[in-house]
Amino acid sequence: MVIPKPVKAFVMDLRTEETYNFQFNPTPLEESNVTNFEVMESPGLATPYVQYTGGENNEHNFVIYLNDKGMHFGYTRMSLHFFERFHPKNNKQFQPPPPILLAYGRRCIIGVVTAMEISKELFTPASLMPTKAEIDITILELPLELPAGIAQMVPGGR
Repeated sequence: MVIPKPVKAFVMDLRTEETYNFQFNPTPLEESNVTNFEVMESPGLATPYVQYTGGENNEHNFVIYLNDKGMHFGYTRMSLHFFERFHPKNNKQFQPPPPILLAYGRRCIIGVVTAMEISKELFTPASLMPTKAEIDITILELPLELPAGIAQMVPGGR
């Protein structure tokens, strides 16, 4: 029996090109896409006329599970620190969070984080640092090309 290697993935801050690597095995990787149509009533027609008016950007949602089990002490805190940059800063309405790149396997998604829920579950007794957490991330995909230097990091491109 051959045991497959886990799929590795990374998230990149496209402003600083800092990356966060992790094992990619989400329970669901949800993707939603909306297609818009306009329904127009027309006198004399038995049914209304339906016209395509465009689509909306894809949205992707996934959860990253963090745990300091074993030799990984500090992993959860370090990971949370990385992802906090994608939250808008308080009272910084004119400085949006950086764009994000999610790459797993041959798939790349460039976008912006539109929602992020962080659930901290376990803490160290002495300093109350988180040792177990979940990050639920929603990315709104943008129609951007991969920067040349980054495209070489991902097998197969977009």
